[in-house]
Amino acid sequence: MGQSLILDPDYADALNSQTGEDDGGEDNGGKRLPIEVLQQIVTRTDGVLLFVEAIGHLTQGLELLKALLDTPERTQQELDLQTMLGPALIATKGWAASEVEKTYARARELCQQDGICKL
Repeated sequence: MGQSLILDPDYADALNSQTGEDDGGEDNGGKRLPIEVLQQIVTRTDGVLLFVEAIGHLTQGLELLKALLDTPERTQQELDLQTMLGPALIATKGWAASEVEKTYARARELCQQDGICKL
């Protein structure tokens, strides 16, 4: 099974109803939302990106990750979310937006941790 986030049950139900996906189980009172489901949300509706909605979902996912222990898997999950967030921010706020710079700076920082990716 791929990577997943633990979400508040109501939030997970809302996302799952949008994608038609099952939550994949429950853990600690919340539901697991695979990273792949977030990717589907970001790119659904015949490839038309729903940037504003995607930013909300990705930001929520990043907030939820803050509650997890700092592990290589958690770092990879954050990197995945940050790299999905960057293009959505560029599309809605432009290349020069401070949020875009912050997102890509954080992604670079995550890449440099524990050799997750080579720059």
